[in-house]
Parts: sequence; structure tokens; C-alpha cells
Amino acid sequence: MAKTIIQELAANAALLLVLCFLYVQVLRRWQGQSLPGQVLNGVLFGGFAICVMLTPLNLLPGVIFDTRSVVISVGGLFGGPLVAAITFAMASAFRVWQGGPGALMGVLVSFCSAALGAAYYFWRRRNPRAMSAAYLYGFGVAVHLVMLVCALALPGDMTWRVLSDIALPVMIVYPLASLLLCLLIADRQSRIAGERLLKESEERFRLAFMTSPDAVGISRLDDGVFLDVNDGFLALTGYSREEVIGRNALELNLWQDPQDRQRLLAGLEREGKVTNLEAKFLAKGGRVLDGLLSAAVLTLEGRRCILSITRDIGEIKKTQAELRQWADAFRHCAHGLAIGLPATNSVLVCNPAFARMLGYPVEQMAGKPILSVYAPEEHEHVRGRMAEVAIQGHVQYETRMLRADGSTFPAQMDLVSVRGPGGDVLYRVATMQDITQRKQAEEDVRANERRLGAILEASADPVVVYDGQGLATFVNPAFTRLFGWRPEEVIGQRIPFVPEDQRPQVEATIAQLYATGGPVTLETKRLTKDGQLLNIVISAAGIPGQSGQTAGMVVNLTDVTQTKRLEAQLRQAQKMEAIGTLAGGIAHDFNNILGVIMGYAEMAQEHAQQGRDNASELAHVLQAAERARKLVRQILTFSRKGEADLRPLDLNKSVSHTLQLLGPSLPKMIGIETHLAPDLEPVNADSTQMEQVLVNLATNAADAMPQGGRLVMETSNVILGEEYNLEHLEVPPGRYVLLAVSDSGLGMSPEIMEHIFDPFFTTKEVGKGTGLGLSTVYGIVKGHGGHVSCYSEPGLGSTFKVYLPVYRDQAAGAAPEAGQAGRLPGGSETILLVDDEESLRELGRHALEMMGYRVLTAGSGEQALETYLAPPRPIDLVVMDLGMPGMGGHNCLREILRVNPRAKVIIASGYSANGQVKASLESGAAGYVAKPFRRSDLLTTVRDVLDRP
Repeated sequence: MAKTIIQELAANAALLLVLCFLYVQVLRRWQGQSLPGQVLNGVLFGGFAICVMLTPLNLLPGVIFDTRSVVISVGGLFGGPLVAAITFAMASAFRVWQGGPGALMGVLVSFCSAALGAAYYFWRRRNPRAMSAAYLYGFGVAVHLVMLVCALALPGDMTWRVLSDIALPVMIVYPLASLLLCLLIADRQSRIAGERLLKESEERFRLAFMTSPDAVGISRLDDGVFLDVNDGFLALTGYSREEVIGRNALELNLWQDPQDRQRLLAGLEREGKVTNLEAKFLAKGGRVLDGLLSAAVLTLEGRRCILSITRDIGEIKKTQAELRQWADAFRHCAHGLAIGLPATNSVLVCNPAFARMLGYPVEQMAGKPILSVYAPEEHEHVRGRMAEVAIQGHVQYETRMLRADGSTFPAQMDLVSVRGPGGDVLYRVATMQDITQRKQAEEDVRANERRLGAILEASADPVVVYDGQGLATFVNPAFTRLFGWRPEEVIGQRIPFVPEDQRPQVEATIAQLYATGGPVTLETKRLTKDGQLLNIVISAAGIPGQSGQTAGMVVNLTDVTQTKRLEAQLRQAQKMEAIGTLAGGIAHDFNNILGVIMGYAEMAQEHAQQGRDNASELAHVLQAAERARKLVRQILTFSRKGEADLRPLDLNKSVSHTLQLLGPSLPKMIGIETHLAPDLEPVNADSTQMEQVLVNLATNAADAMPQGGRLVMETSNVILGEEYNLEHLEVPPGRYVLLAVSDSGLGMSPEIMEHIFDPFFTTKEVGKGTGLGLSTVYGIVKGHGGHVSCYSEPGLGSTFKVYLPVYRDQAAGAAPEAGQAGRLPGGSETILLVDDEESLRELGRHALEMMGYRVLTAGSGEQALETYLAPPRPIDLVVMDLGMPGMGGHNCLREILRVNPRAKVIIASGYSANGQVKASLESGAAGYVAKPFRRSDLLTTVRDVLDRP
């Protein structure tokens, strides 16, 4: 019987293997505990139970034995209750359909096998050892013991016959069959579970690999060729997947420093992994990346590969650098910085400067109450500010801080509140600045302002402060005393004291001051409140504003009206002194001229008595008289008063004229040399003042050579450039005429040279000099816009250099004197000739009557006025001398013009065309003829005036 059972099992072995294979496929297709999987497994095991029932062991008619108990119990053990129920239902139904006395036993066996399998299914899930071979064998023994018990359900004595035939073989063979089938299915089930776990693991890895934001790559260890990279790798490097796969990092030039790659490979060879390797990489296009690399060695398809993960840490490094900078700034900030906690009103942390200002070690500041570092009297104020910063977010205030030693100091505090995501104030950041020095500086400024105010108030000179719009903001009492305006009359106003003719100069000076901000000085004129015109020297300086531009100006006004008057008197006195110096030479020249006149006059008289022609002698007399006239005119012009008469001037002629006057008066042991430039450019100057400069310099040079020597006068054209301007800022660059006067005399020491242009400074003995010579030279040259300098050494003589600007409009030069040619002009008009010298009246009358004029004469201003007003014939022209007794010529002129504003009057005077002559011309005189005059001069001037409309 046992042999038969074994044969039957062998016949069903193939079916059991097929059952195992199909079960595995179901497990692969459907997860085991899913409902479709359980139903399919139930049908599968039920179907196989029916299959084994088709090839049973027939013991008795209607009584069969087969391995369905093995199939049903194993199905329940691995599939659970649902599989067991389906298998039981199918097998039982088929057995009932087969029929026979053993059908009941067959149903019972199917039920018990299914129940025991399902029960073991639950037990094995709680007990890991249930799937061991011993437990599984015990399971098989239990199932088949129950099967033998079910044989009791057979009718009659069939139970004992069946049990006696199959009990032993069944208990030997069937448990072993159950064990083998369980082990086979368990092994396949374990493999499937492992495969599923591996697949899930691979899927999780693939998901992590592809979705990681870091750059992840897999490359072969031996040649570095990339097998796969994720999207993060492509995004970081800028390459496409096709450009990377199949190429290595060296071909892609990913490493900025190849040594970093060697460090990676060395670490992998040594330990199999590398973590947190910082390196620089090159993205596509050469962009440099900061990366943090971790890598490990793994085996794929039998080859060692590298799994690398690279994180872009560029932003992290940037943030770290910024944090380090902020930390360094926090630690090293000169201002005190502290962070406080609003919840406790205590210091959380502070920088060393904050602690140092308060006199504490920095480690003692943490946890210190915030109010403890404020002066007690400031606590209430500080509480209010803390409440304010909680609302506004930022406040700034000045307070007093309390040091550890109990002293206090002023500080400026800036409080900023920092809020969290919920809007709550997390902490307060305080910036503290010690303002002790600033407070002291402010107090110093206020003290200086008070002192300056006192100085300005006490100043003897008027002082005016203007704002940027030219409005007065301050005037001192001296201003009111001099100009007459009270402060309330001019503050906030433009002071109306600038004459119209001075406005262009004032506006140009103000523009210069606002452009440079530097001090300016000029001499000008100003009006007082009552209309008086004053000579004023202005010194002004800009007031710098906050932006560095000039925001206003301070002006000091010095009244030099009296000083100018005294200077004019002093200059005139100095001229007289110079004339005294020239007197000997002038007397010598006059004696020579008189000698010529007397000699030729005697010869002419003698020739007339003899009836001989005396025209040649008379011509010599006229020539000598002309020389005398010019000499007198030079003396009068040199000694005149008045303003400078600026005209284009040839300085060479001034030198020649001066030497003609001065030469005879100089000691004979002084040799005179001239080196005059033939192409000398003209200057705009007063000829008389230039001659005075020459006389003063020459006289000064002669005094320096008591034992004789050389006096040299030179002229030349020069150009003064920027280099000269750097040494002499008051001299603008440009074209100049240079006049140099040199002597070989005693020379001067540097101490003396510092004062040579000071008024009244002299090294001569008392009574031998006024000390005005060189100061007059300096004033005249400066008044002409020029510059004068001196070079001298003791024993080597001196050289004075005068630089005068070249006259810029040469076309406007004085017209040369027109010579007279041909017949002298005449006429038939009535002329009144007025002069107190009878001989001159007669000379003039004869000269005019010879040319056809009707001439009336008068010896005084009163007689002239009477004649002019007498009827019946009107007078066409008056020729009048100024220097007459009585009412004088000037008053007579005014009366004539009052009576007849269209009257034509010619002034005849021995003075130059300045002073009284200038006043008469300005009063309305029609012309001027200088005495002594030649007949041609008189006739030409008379005709010219008469012909005017």
C-alpha cells in the first residue's frame, strides 16, 4: 500500500510543481494579499485539488485517497482564509459530485485541511519560526492525523479496513509531501518578495537620483566615463545629457584644478568613499562653481563605479563670507553695537566697542539690564523711546550713558526693532556713538561765534555778512556810523550803496568769490545814506556751505577817502621834491636856450640896422623859443595834479624825455646807458606818471652811487607765463612791456628789500629823503595794472623791473599831431581876445587881424563879460586866458555860457589840459590852445572852432 501511495505522489509531483510555478506567477502579477490575488490563488489551489482527485488511489468502491489534503492545507497556509475557503469549496463540490460512501469523509478532510491551513496562516504571521522545516513538518503531521480521524465517517467496517491499509503510509509520506511543497513555495515566495523589495529599492533610488537638486552622477572608476547623470547635474553644469553620457570629466573640463580630482580618486582608493570635498568646477561656458562633493565606490554589472553627489555651495559661501564680514564689522565697528531682548529688556550680545565705551569687559555685558547702562535721569526718557521703536521700527535720540565707574558721557543712540514672521519684536539693535567731542566742538563753535560777534561788533571798520542771494544778514555798528543805515533798514535787503559805474566791477568780483571761495580785495567807491561818495577798500571772503559751495560772504569795508586825499598830497609833494632835484638841470637848459635867443636876437637887430636879411637869425630865435616852450610844458605836466590820463604810450619816448630832463642834474661821474627795444609795443599809461616812475628810479639809483657808476635803462617785450604766475599770484599771465632800471651802486640787504616799497621808509639821512619815492613807483605801477620787483645784493647794485601790460587796442592809439602845410586859415568873424598880459593881447590881435578877423580885446574877466554883452554886433568867438585877476577866466566862461549856452570859447593857458583847464573844458569850453603858442596853432584852433556847427 505504501508503494502505491508513493507511486500516486510521484504521479502528482508534476502537478505540484506546476502548482508551485503558477502560484509564483500569480504572486509576481498580483501582490499576494490583494483580493484579486487571493481569488486567483484560491481558484488555482482548488483546480489543482480537483486535478489530483481525478487520479486518486481507489481503496474501496466509492472510497478514494489522493493528495488534495496537501494542496488544500498548503493553499490555506500561504493564501489565508479566502484561498482556503475557495479551495475547500471547489474540492468539496467536486467530491460530492463524484459520490460514493467516502464522499462525506472527503468533504470533512477538505474542510479540516482548509481550516488547519488558515489557522497556521495566522499563527505564522505572529511567529517567525513557523516557517522552519520542523514546524512545517509538524503542520503536515497534524493535517494528516486529522485526515485519518475523518476516516471514522466511513460506513460500517470500512473505517478499520481503510485505516489498516493507509494509516502508516499516509503518516510517512503525506507530511513529507506537505513539507517539501511548503519549502518550495516559501522559497519562491521569499525570492519574489526579495525581487519586489529590490525593485522598490531601485525605484526609490532612481527617484532620489533623478529628483535630487544636487548634481548626482555615476561614472566608471577606471576611466571616469559617465554612465548616468540626473537633472540636477545638467542644471548645474549647463550640459545636456547627450553631451555628458559616454564622456569623462576631463573631456568635459569639469575640474578647474585637476589636483582636486586626484584627491577624490586617492580618497576612494584609500577608504572607498569621500565626504564633503570642497572643489571648484567649471560649468559649460567657463563659469566657475563652488561645489561640495561626496562620493562612494559601488559595483554595477561587475564593474567598479563612482556614485558622486555635488552640491552647489556658491550661495552658501557667499552667505558665509557676508556673515563673516558682518561679524567682523560687528566686532570691529568703532561705534558701539548691542542686541537687546525686549522680553527681558536685557543685553543679549554687544561688540567690544560698546563694552569699552561703558567700561565693562565684553563678557560681562550679556544679560545686563538695558536701563543699567543709562544715566538714572535718562531712564524715563529711554523707556519712552523703547515704546516708540516698538511702533515705528526706528528711533534716534541723544542721551547720557552711565559707565562702570559711575561717570557719564553724552551719546547718540539709534534703535531698530527686528520683527519675526508673526510681527512680534524679536530683539532691538542699538548703535551707540560717543558724542563727547562733537558736543565740545559745538560748544567751541558757539563760543567762537560769540567771540566773533564781539569782534565784529567792536570792529572799527564796517562789516557786512551776505547770504547766497546777496541779501544782508548782519551789519555791525561801524557800518551804521559810516554809511548811516541802521541794521533794521538793510537786514534782508540789498544795500543800495553801490554807484552805477561800480556795478560791473562789483558783479565780476562777486562772481570770482563765489567761484573760488577765496578772499578778494579791491578798491572801489560806495555811497552813504545821504549820498556822499566814499573811497572804500573791500576785503571779502566766502562762507562755505554744507555742499562745499560758497553759501555767502563776509565783507570788510575800510574807508580810505582821507587816506587817498593824503596820498595825493604826498605824491604831489614827492613830485615837487623830484622837480627840486631837476631844478639845476632845468636852469642849465633854460640858460642855454636864453643864450641862443639873446645871441640870435642881437644878430637879427644888427642885420636889420644894416639893411641886411635877418630871416636866418629869426628862425634860430623861433627854434630856441620852441625848445623853451616844450621844456616848460614838460615841467608843468610833470607837476600837475589830477587823475591818470591813460593813453597809448611808447615807453621808449618816455625814457628819452626823462633822460633829457634828468641828465644834466645827475653827477657827471655817473654814466648813462640805454638799451631800448626798437619794436617795443605800446602800453596804456599816463605819460607824466611814467616819467615820474623813471625819475624816481633814476634818482634812487644815483643816490646809491655816491662815488659814481653806471645807470642802465632797458626796455623789451616779454611774455609772463604760468611759472611766473605761480611765484607772483597777483600777476596774470600775458604780454608785458619790461622797463628795467639798473645801477652799479651799493646794493641792499634782504632785510632792507622787505621794506623798500613801504611809504616813508628810507635809508637816507634825516632831511635828505621823504621815503616816498619807491612807494610812489609801486602805487603808480599797480594803478596801471602792472608789477614791480627788485633784485639786489650788497655791493653788487640793484635792478628794478617794471612790468606793464601791453596796450591791447593799438588802433585806438592817439592820433599823431597833424602838421600844418600850406596857407594858414583866416576869416572875417568877430573875435574877443581876453588876456591880462598886454603884450600877449597885442601879439594875438595882430596875428588874427592879419588873417582878416575883426578883433576886440579885454584885460580881465569883468571887462570881457562887459564887452561880450555890449551891443550892437555879436561876438562869434572868445579866446580867453584862465589865469587872470578878478573873477578869473573860469568864472567868466561860466557867465558867458549862462548868457549864451551856444557861445564858442577857446581856453588859452600855460597849464596842461588837466586841472583848471580840464574843468573848463568839461564846463563847456569849445577848445584849448597851450601857451606859449605858435601863430599857426592859434589860427588853426580858431578856424576849427568857428567851423563847428
